[in-house]
Amino acid sequence: MSLLTYPYSMSFSTLRERVLYTSVRVASHPLAKKHQPTYDGLLADCDKAVAKQLALSDELLLASIKCDQADETLDDLLERIDDVLLDVCDKERKHLIYKRYFGLRPRSDVARPTLGKQLEYMAGWDASLQTHGSPALDQLGKELTGVMAAGHAADEGYRETSRKLLDLRSGGKQALVDRVNQVNRATWGDLAAQVGTKAGAHLPKNFADRFFPHQSKAEVTVDTLTARLEELAAEQQTVTAQRDRMRAELAVAAAAEKAKEQAEAKAQLAALSEQAAELAKKRAELEKKLGS
Repeated sequence: MSLLTYPYSMSFSTLRERVLYTSVRVASHPLAKKHQPTYDGLLADCDKAVAKQLALSDELLLASIKCDQADETLDDLLERIDDVLLDVCDKERKHLIYKRYFGLRPRSDVARPTLGKQLEYMAGWDASLQTHGSPALDQLGKELTGVMAAGHAADEGYRETSRKLLDLRSGGKQALVDRVNQVNRATWGDLAAQVGTKAGAHLPKNFADRFFPHQSKAEVTVDTLTARLEELAAEQQTVTAQRDRMRAELAVAAAAEKAKEQAEAKAQLAALSEQAAELAKKRAELEKKLGS
């Protein structure tokens, strides 16, 4: 059997099991025992990686909960702001003050984006609400300052934890897998060289292979496959959540860009209409002079 190279797709837990297997095997043979300290060190590194991944996964879940709570608090406050603005503007959604905040968008559109994009859209609202001379809007503006700060903290916390987890599962795992494979190759070479020597005169040809796990029928069980599926499901859930957040943010950005283009087109049309009206007026005046 040739020595298997562990792939980067291997989970930390599975990598730890492989290292533990070799660590126990080398410790039990006098010709291989000198490699035990090296594998004990690798095993300790695997334990740290597994623990760190679990801690970051828990931290990401808690960060996600904080984002949900912050988003709900912001949406609740947005509803109150909408109600008070309508009172101040006599229920007129085309009023300049109301349009300053919502434009021509319904409240549900402002509340729909992910937390980060909603915070971006509502930037500056807290200070602006306190400029209209309305005690109710003043109070909401002051309240919004704290809610926005908590929202930014929750959103950044989720992003930072997500980056750490991705770094661990990509660069961190790759470095550890590379180190394990490098040690395995050196250990396998040393053990294979023992065959045929005076000390290893009676060793079988596959002596070195025996210290490393291989994909045997006994290894593939319902339990091992279930455990692997659970690991993949957890990782998929994290990546899927990040993908969905990014898709939502891109959709909001596209909608905002489209709304901006439409507003600019309307403004240009209004300006052209005004110019056309002015030209028509001047033409009428000139025709009147020529006719007189």
